[in-house]
Amino acid sequence: MSTRSFVFMDLTIGRAIPWTELETLIRAVPLKAKDPQGQPIHPYANARISLREVTPEELNASSFYLIERNIAFQRELHKHLFALGYDTLHLTGALELHTPTNELWRLLPPVVEVMHEEITHRNTRGDIDYLALPTSITLPIVNDGMHRVWLARELGQTINVIHISGIPTEHPYYALPNSWDQVKIFTDTPKTMAGKKYYRRQKSYDLYRDFDVLGCGKPRNTGTGDIAKPT
Repeated sequence: MSTRSFVFMDLTIGRAIPWTELETLIRAVPLKAKDPQGQPIHPYANARISLREVTPEELNASSFYLIERNIAFQRELHKHLFALGYDTLHLTGALELHTPTNELWRLLPPVVEVMHEEITHRNTRGDIDYLALPTSITLPIVNDGMHRVWLARELGQTINVIHISGIPTEHPYYALPNSWDQVKIFTDTPKTMAGKKYYRRQKSYDLYRDFDVLGCGKPRNTGTGDIAKPT
């Protein structure tokens, strides 16, 4: 089934989830890994969570790649739902979508985390560097929803995001930020760690947030990881 026929003919719009309910669901998101006693870890339980309208340029990317067909899917989904009165770039809560195989998907705003990082400044626009003087700063990074943020950049629009700060420092996001200029469009997922992200650790599984519990996770295909050829 093609993306176009799937979006336009087979998805059924269900319940709109208000922000207050969505915030509660976000706080219950666990890490993929459990604590030493086998109990779930909820990094957002006591975090500051808000819905914010931002420009894509205010955010940092979290990946060197995006998948060509996923951008196309988001582009078509945006057009289809916009005609029905729903803007996927300006959601104020979550939207339930039902597939023809009775799967329930929840479409929610992209998730942005404010990271606490220690960095050094390589001053490229002045004549003093501060490489020997580390400093602590906060950086907003796109955790989930990169393809939709890219679509907002493509359309020159702002986008509503779930903005999360005050996350315990022992549960940092598993990747470090990169610039949008470093993001390339691929036909499928690159094969190497170096081709995907600035990973924080060689083994980052214990830092992954399990958004599948929200019903927004989908199987991820693997393939050649070829870069998409310009059309």
